[in-house]
Amino acid sequence: MLAALVGCLLTPVGMGRDAGQVMSLSVGILTLGYLAAFVHEARRHMLLVKGVARLSRPGSIGGHDVAFVPGLGGALVGGLRTPRIFWGDDLAGHLDDEELCAVLLHERHHQLERAPLRLVLIGALAPWLRHLEAGRTWIERERARVEIAADAFALAAGVARPVLASALVKLSSEAHLAALPAFATAADLRIRALIGEPTGLEPDRPSSWAPALAALGLLAACVLFTLR
Repeated sequence: MLAALVGCLLTPVGMGRDAGQVMSLSVGILTLGYLAAFVHEARRHMLLVKGVARLSRPGSIGGHDVAFVPGLGGALVGGLRTPRIFWGDDLAGHLDDEELCAVLLHERHHQLERAPLRLVLIGALAPWLRHLEAGRTWIERERARVEIAADAFALAAGVARPVLASALVKLSSEAHLAALPAFATAADLRIRALIGEPTGLEPDRPSSWAPALAALGLLAACVLFTLR
């Protein structure tokens, strides 16, 4: 992107304007492609949520509204505008009271931070990124960030690390819907974070979004300069 900007600055005005128009068209096509992928991913998410919701019944856990789902085997959050917590009706048979509280707080963070929307935004990039190993790794790590942030919320609320880890181990073998933020998602990285091992996702590392934002800024500067 830096090379493209320098090229625009050194190109004669007429040619620079043409290059800027080509770049603008390219950005427009990419934007439309991403929007189409986002709509597809959002529709897929909502169909999954509607399917789970049809099986659910309203209830309450720890003073918070949840939707009990027979045989879910875990807990997850679904919905883009108003996320709901879907709670397996058999969870009480797998976890003790402290572990149930840990799971509820974890899912509450997903609900408060609208984690499903973030996962849909990430998933919309999959048609392009999944063809590259680095892209697939990035998607997995961003999903893990969402889960580790929810773990941190539960820990800050007073949940003990061994309790959270115990609940995670017990539920990690259960089946879950990959398109929804479920409690057992990204179990390996979360266990490493809970026991204090480095995960590569620590807050002091530069954000993975920074290079992309810098590149878009350079592209915008180039296009504005050439179209003047």
